[in-house]
Amino acid sequence: MGSGIKEILSEIVDLWMDINGVNGIALSQKDGVDCLLVTVDTLTPEVEKTIPSVYKGFAVELLETGAIIAEESR
Repeated sequence: MGSGIKEILSEIVDLWMDINGVNGIALSQKDGVDCLLVTVDTLTPEVEKTIPSVYKGFAVELLETGAIIAEESR
């Protein structure tokens, strides 16, 4: 992964994590090209409208995962 996309991730993570329904943001690849992966509880029109499909030249992929809940460690 290039340093440029890592800087972009640092720039957007706090902002996009505040969007209702977003539960994670990560670096990924699609067809061998760096992209941003945004996981959401439910893929809603509001989320699709708020998060761009391309940000600063990098594709943004939305992935519906359902709710992610941390379990207590044993």
